[in-house]
Amino acid sequence: MKSLQEDIRNIISASHPIVYIQTDEELEVLKIISEEANEYLLFSYDEIYGIRWLNEKSFKSNKKVFLRVKNQIESLKSDFLETLFFIRDIAQFEKTILVILSADTLMKEENPQSQKNVRFIKNLINEIKGEKGENLASDTDNEDSLMLSIFLISDKLLIPSLLEKDMFVFETDYPTRKEIGEILNKFLEEHKLAISDELKIEFVSALQGLTRSEVDNLLFLALINDSVLDDKDVDFFIDYKKQIVKKNAIIEYVDVRKYSTDIGGLKNLKQWLEKKKNIFKNLDRAIECGVDIPKGVLLFGMPGCGKSLAAKYTAKLMGLPLLRLDMGRIMGPYLGQSEENLRKAIRIAESIAPSILWIDEIEKALAGVKGGNSDTVVRIFGTLLTWMQEKEKPVFVIATANDISGIPPEFLRKGRFDETFFVDFPDKESIKEILKIHLKKRGKEKYLSNIDFEKVVKAMEEGYAGADIEAIVSEVVERVFLEGREEITTEDILKVIKEGIVKPISQTLKEKIEELRSTYKNLSAQPAN
Repeated sequence: MKSLQEDIRNIISASHPIVYIQTDEELEVLKIISEEANEYLLFSYDEIYGIRWLNEKSFKSNKKVFLRVKNQIESLKSDFLETLFFIRDIAQFEKTILVILSADTLMKEENPQSQKNVRFIKNLINEIKGEKGENLASDTDNEDSLMLSIFLISDKLLIPSLLEKDMFVFETDYPTRKEIGEILNKFLEEHKLAISDELKIEFVSALQGLTRSEVDNLLFLALINDSVLDDKDVDFFIDYKKQIVKKNAIIEYVDVRKYSTDIGGLKNLKQWLEKKKNIFKNLDRAIECGVDIPKGVLLFGMPGCGKSLAAKYTAKLMGLPLLRLDMGRIMGPYLGQSEENLRKAIRIAESIAPSILWIDEIEKALAGVKGGNSDTVVRIFGTLLTWMQEKEKPVFVIATANDISGIPPEFLRKGRFDETFFVDFPDKESIKEILKIHLKKRGKEKYLSNIDFEKVVKAMEEGYAGADIEAIVSEVVERVFLEGREEITTEDILKVIKEGIVKPISQTLKEKIEELRSTYKNLSAQPAN
């Protein structure tokens, strides 16, 4: 946090009136402020403990100041407005810093009490600037401006409109790979441990996206588990990061261990993903060689043809955690809440990077952006677009959609994604692959040699989606079981196809399919098959 420490030092020396620090490392930020406060009276406030004098010991030698502050602070209750009156009084004769913890809870504009809190803080800012009006006149004869800096600290960004123009905003970042490496080396030195350079790289990747204190704590827990640090601890660190996601309602952690890397069709997409996998597997070396971190891929096209499965396949292939972002959960009832929810989801994805962020059915989330029907949706779209363009963390975005004709063109521009693939109905070879995969999945692998797949594929009209093929296999397996048999034959499959129990999507959604093909022709997308 060297840059933040320098920023805080400059803010304090410049006597800037108010600063908002968005952070998950409250104690670390408090420590930095304490180190830089020096000659200042330093207080913190939270709704549980009320006001606390953080550097009381430093002022014991100054009897006049110590006794005045001590007597006043001991008579205070935990009321926030009363605290602000106290701070205002103290800051008229001593340089003072007030740190407000969980500041967002005290300043929600829809809350009448919060409105009073914000108004009082605005009054203090005016006095700090020496811009007192008659209604702000001090009840003492001292006409000097207040010697006060206010730090607002929270894990959420919530700035009342009344304070926007006065506020400096900082967001603490998670430690870089280099900084995690330094923490790790320091830990190894302190505990007289040695691990291979290869394991160090794995540790750094597994710990990336955690706070400094979390890195320290996890290393300590891993050590006391079995008195050594080894490759088993990589899974321990990753499991911890999974728990971070599970605690959040906005984003879902998808466990891909149950999914096979065997996926039918999508040959071009799979070849492309193999190349990206090799970059993620050698991320440090790739960055050193000037290789850009892969941004992501947009998959659109026919429903039921494996777009969602491809997202799970990618995570399994690359060995990365998969996070599913439900854009419906992003929307909140309060002003600014939806944008904050999206920023929180992005922070979570970055916190466990390298990772994969899967945005499913993205066309539904961005409906209305083109026409500007919803200010909230437009702002969310802008936030997402900016992040995708400028993100530096290794978060690989997979966006899946059926129809992208309603998505704004700037979303599809190069720079947001590395590539766009159109997922069409499987061809003949892909149909064979998909049939075999679903039969194997149901324990029918030993009967594959009994089946004339050429005959089965010929019996299928063009336009069977992967989901249709799975439904056919499911029906066949069920019938064979009810007849008291295990073996599956060509005739079993042909009978289900001929009866037309499973209607292919190409027939049930004929007009929509034509629209999707028309969209594909107008875009410079690659065929996934």
